[in-house]
Amino acid sequence: MANVRTVLGMVGLAVSSHLAAGQSQWLNPVSGNWNTAGNWTAGIPNGPAALAQIAVAGAYTVTLNISIQLFDLSLTNPSAAMHILNGLTLTNHGPSMLNDGVILVNPASGGSGTLINFAESSILGSSPGSFGQVVLSAHPGNTDTAYLATAGGKVLTNAASHTIRGTGSIHAQLDNLGDILADQDGRILRLASSAKINRALIEALAGGQLRIDSITVSQENDALIHNHSGSVTLSNATISDGLLGAAAGRSIDVSGAATLTGSVETFGAITIPNGSFLIVNQATWKNDGVVTVNPTAGANGSFIRFDQDTTTDGASTFALNANTGNLDTAYLTNSGPRTLFLHDQGAIRGTGRVYLPVVNSGLIHADAPGKILELNSSNKTNHAVIQATGGGLLRISGITVTQSSTGVIKTAGTDLTLNNATISGGTIEATGGGRIDVSGAATLTGNAKTSGPTTIPNGTLLIVNQATWKNDGVVTVNPTAGGNASYIRFDQDTTTDGAGTFTLNANTGNLDTAYLINSGPRTLFLHDQGAIRGTGRVYLPVVNSGLIHADAPGKILELNSSNKTNHAVIQATGGGLLRISGITVTQSSTGVIKTAGTDLTLNNATISGGTIEATGGGRIDVSGAATLTGNAKTSGPTTIPNGTLLIVNQATWKNDGVVTVNPTAGGNASYIRFDQDTTTDGAGTFTLNANTGNLDTAYLINSGPRTLFLHDQGAIRGTGRVYLPVVNSGLIHADAPGKILELNSSNKTNHAVIQATGGGLLRISGITVTQSSTGVIKTAGTDLTLNNATISGGTIEATGGGGLAVSGSATLTGGVNFFGPAHIPSGSFLVINQPETLHSGVLTVNTAAGDGATSTRFSTASRIDGGEILLNANAGNLDTAYLQAMSGLVTLGGQETLRGLGRLYGPFANHGATSPGVNPGAIGRLECMSSFTMGDDAVLEIDVGGVSPSQFDRLVGSTSIHVGGTIRARLTNGYEPIGGETFDIVTAPSRTGFFTYFDIEQYPGGAKKFAVKYLPGKVQLLARGCSADFDGSGFVDTDDYDAFVYAFELGGDDADFDGSGFVDTDDFTAFVLAFMAGC
Repeated sequence: MANVRTVLGMVGLAVSSHLAAGQSQWLNPVSGNWNTAGNWTAGIPNGPAALAQIAVAGAYTVTLNISIQLFDLSLTNPSAAMHILNGLTLTNHGPSMLNDGVILVNPASGGSGTLINFAESSILGSSPGSFGQVVLSAHPGNTDTAYLATAGGKVLTNAASHTIRGTGSIHAQLDNLGDILADQDGRILRLASSAKINRALIEALAGGQLRIDSITVSQENDALIHNHSGSVTLSNATISDGLLGAAAGRSIDVSGAATLTGSVETFGAITIPNGSFLIVNQATWKNDGVVTVNPTAGANGSFIRFDQDTTTDGASTFALNANTGNLDTAYLTNSGPRTLFLHDQGAIRGTGRVYLPVVNSGLIHADAPGKILELNSSNKTNHAVIQATGGGLLRISGITVTQSSTGVIKTAGTDLTLNNATISGGTIEATGGGRIDVSGAATLTGNAKTSGPTTIPNGTLLIVNQATWKNDGVVTVNPTAGGNASYIRFDQDTTTDGAGTFTLNANTGNLDTAYLINSGPRTLFLHDQGAIRGTGRVYLPVVNSGLIHADAPGKILELNSSNKTNHAVIQATGGGLLRISGITVTQSSTGVIKTAGTDLTLNNATISGGTIEATGGGRIDVSGAATLTGNAKTSGPTTIPNGTLLIVNQATWKNDGVVTVNPTAGGNASYIRFDQDTTTDGAGTFTLNANTGNLDTAYLINSGPRTLFLHDQGAIRGTGRVYLPVVNSGLIHADAPGKILELNSSNKTNHAVIQATGGGLLRISGITVTQSSTGVIKTAGTDLTLNNATISGGTIEATGGGGLAVSGSATLTGGVNFFGPAHIPSGSFLVINQPETLHSGVLTVNTAAGDGATSTRFSTASRIDGGEILLNANAGNLDTAYLQAMSGLVTLGGQETLRGLGRLYGPFANHGATSPGVNPGAIGRLECMSSFTMGDDAVLEIDVGGVSPSQFDRLVGSTSIHVGGTIRARLTNGYEPIGGETFDIVTAPSRTGFFTYFDIEQYPGGAKKFAVKYLPGKVQLLARGCSADFDGSGFVDTDDYDAFVYAFELGGDDADFDGSGFVDTDDFTAFVLAFMAGC
């Protein structure tokens, strides 16, 4: 610039010297017209070679009132002015024009073209120390009524000390080293037509409007285009290099299009109005102002286009202000693969779109209330902040935003939308009521972190493709519970971190409207502070160290499709329903699946290890089939509904709850199957609740030779069947009123209690129950049925009206004792296969006196004592109730009673009572088909109701009968003999022995009413007609006396005449008195 000024000074000196040689000068210091010859020293200067000088001192105006041509004009009087009237042209042909004063073009602002035209490249300048001006004064409606022009290819240089200002047009190809000023208030100074170079200042001030129209202005680095206090408009213009700026409160305006290229630096406000755009074609853009795109929010496309990779510098802001209905009315874009590198002090804000790639080290800010700022089309990189605040809505659409560790995308109090977008790395956060929304699909990768609320609306999905996801917010899938699939998909193994929650909110009618899934064999590792909750489905494998929580009232959270691992808590509360379907959940020792007050359903699921619990009215339900393995523990109610089954495939089952099989007593098979030997632990109960018509609707079974070891606090109860082997140390309890609990199929072992109470019916069918000394099978108030069953050892008890019933056959062995009534119905039999049997109560053979063979069989030499055996044969066939000694002598002990009507096969010895007749006073017959021996402690009880054999009790032998002990005889049915009647009460081919004691009904104060006669093959009762008829002849004579004396001398019980219990002289005296009295 200094060299140009020096040249200009040299030109001025040359002109002055030339003019001094005789060229035309303004003559007098007074105003006047150019075309007045008298005003010039050498005539009117006009022609391509003419030189004109206005130098005379003084203040005056030279009016150019004709169009002229000059080689050069030299206005060296700073106080002088030159006016070029409207419609006239000054053409300069020389290399310079020296102006130290003021040249006013179109002073009256007329409507015709008025101009200075430079036919050759020329320097427009001032003398050293002077500051000349060319003032354009165009008509308000037409800037081409005052303008500067150059011939084609010629350049006008505005020298350093020279100013061009006013209103009009500069069409000239201009090289500006001075000032170009638009300083007319409300009026335009237009730079147009030809390219310009600016090495100094182009400025709008005092309300002037500077318009750079469809040209390129190339600037030196420190040159400035400036809006001081007017307006500057770049209309389809290009600015190359230099400075472009506006003072506070002012702006640089774009009209149509404008381009920044080279290395233009900008400051202050730049506006890109509706329908306009700014092209940035430079590698660096230092901008310290706000660039506003579409300040009026008009309806036409308004944008900034970057034509090369551009790095911003300074505190620059790009403010987008799109029309509410069309984001493409304010946007940033590129041509080709161009990237914007946003400086750490730079910002993009407002509402609109950012299409081009951006590497953000500053701020991208959606801050227009209720309006969207969308990042789309090209991927972005973020090292700093992308945010939405103040009600602005941030939307990232169809792109990847790659963030460094310092990168954060955030919203405060408003929405941030990921619309088919990918976020790689960095942080995404929502605070102050704001949230992160997914639209279409969104992807997290590169270990992106999230915090605050995230929503995945109806019909959308979030893809997680990263190894770690630190999440400290709530991610809600389908917040409106819409009807379309909404889900999170994990595309690699992912470990969560932070206190984040995945909330599923499926539509009630379709759980697949909110779910978690994977692509390929991907696993979600849920952090110890993490949670999955709500209603929906979890398809993918999950390793849970946090919380999986069904908490939506009345709605289902289903874990399905892929196996899960649980180290913490999976639960249902608050009315939520937890369902585990078709998978295995493997739990560590700390893992618990639980429900409180609601249902937990195992639908064809396997639980391995850990604990399952139900509290507060909640329950564990099986659907289809469920399996427990790995020593899983249970507590609280568990139900196995009609038609379902529970498989137990573990060595130990700690259960502290009630497991109910078929709670509704439905008509389909419902059961628990044990697939290995299993020992229960805890105070758990298996409650069977079979349909009344089919016990196979509730049962326990095994697969293969598997045994259930029932813990001392455990119980099996209700109605149904127990097929598998059971070693019972707890309680097996038939307690369903009027219903059967059947132990069948496999043998059982009992160390504790098997019982029936409360009207329940216990049936043991086709098996052996082996009992230890502590084992007891008992019933209270109801029947215990042994159906082709064997009881070995222990005790059987029946109390409170209950009884032991045999169906088909039953065997007692191994030292079993039974107490209480026992019933062997018609056609059934009881086998006693043990040397000693202790019982109490009545063992009734043929309870209803039916016509089928009914028996108790002793398969070994045996002794039975303590109760009563009642043979209740059908009167037409004594083989309908019999005892059989199958191998050796059967002994009835001293506390045993044999009663009734029936037969004995095999040898029997009775040390207790033998009483024909099914009831006391009833007449009966016992037939001994082999030997029958009565011990010295035995009692034969005979009831006599008449003289016919059918009217008195009889003991009939087929081989031999040995009598002994006590004979007890009673009259029954009102019968009184007259004396002399005989009754063969014992008959056998071989009768041996005598009775030692006589418990026979006596006459008052006298003899027993019967005398006992021992005859070959029989024992006979002889009726005494009165007290003294001692020999039973029917009348009193000396034979009676002799008979008494004989008995008295023997000291036998029959001589106890007075009934004192012993024989003494009182008996003799009493007899003598009776004898004397006669009959």
